[in-house]
Amino acid sequence: MSKGNLLGQGRIAEVFAWGDGQVVKLMRSSNAQGEADYEARIARIVDTAGLSAPVFAGQVTVDGRPGLIFERFDGPTLLTEVGQRPWRLVWAARQLGALHAQMHSVNAPGLPSLRSKLEHSIGRIPQLTPTVKDRILRRVRVLPDGDIVCHGDFHPDNVIVSARGPVVIDWVTASHGPAAADVARTAVLFMGGAMPPGIDVGRRILIQTIRRIFYVIYLRTYQRRHPVPSLLIQTWFPILAAARLNEHIPEEEARWLAVVDAAFGK
Repeated sequence: MSKGNLLGQGRIAEVFAWGDGQVVKLMRSSNAQGEADYEARIARIVDTAGLSAPVFAGQVTVDGRPGLIFERFDGPTLLTEVGQRPWRLVWAARQLGALHAQMHSVNAPGLPSLRSKLEHSIGRIPQLTPTVKDRILRRVRVLPDGDIVCHGDFHPDNVIVSARGPVVIDWVTASHGPAAADVARTAVLFMGGAMPPGIDVGRRILIQTIRRIFYVIYLRTYQRRHPVPSLLIQTWFPILAAARLNEHIPEEEARWLAVVDAAFGK
């Protein structure tokens, strides 16, 4: 079978139509078989857990590129929905909160450990001194762990509004761990997302305000359905901010270094 139209793309992969009711996610590099195998393992665990996610249909190689086949869902993401229909912001934020709470009711100990992933990530951050890294890692090790499903990249652009309801995509960063850490990661994504290029100060302030409102409604909805101590989320926040530095996003670096400095010193 040959791939169809390009439906989406990211830094490491492209998504194409694939037959009837499916998509194929093709790695950009023909040398990425290891990455594809890892994502396939995660996808199988997510399938077994019965989460709101596209069904995984197997692996394939197309034009020498490793790929993964998933169930296809058509529709805008929550982010696109709000961009096109701003009056749907409250609805979209509540959807995000409800989905995250539902996800955190599921255990998946077969997923990689979030704590182990954080320890590995923080140990490799070049901007932090060994002393600061040690302080962060000691904090990680004393905080409560868990075995619930953590998405690791949960934000409005990773939820498709389909005819069958909202569906969460891009599970490659999934792990098992404490709910508070996964919520803190979402907070980092809301507060650090890059702005569209070339926008003026007024629009920048407007976008930041909308993000804050969205996050507040999301968190309130989440807490009603899956209560987590706010102090615990706040404690995890600078840890996840530190881990974000390892994603090498220049426009966010100063913000997260300031957060880390305030929490752990220099």
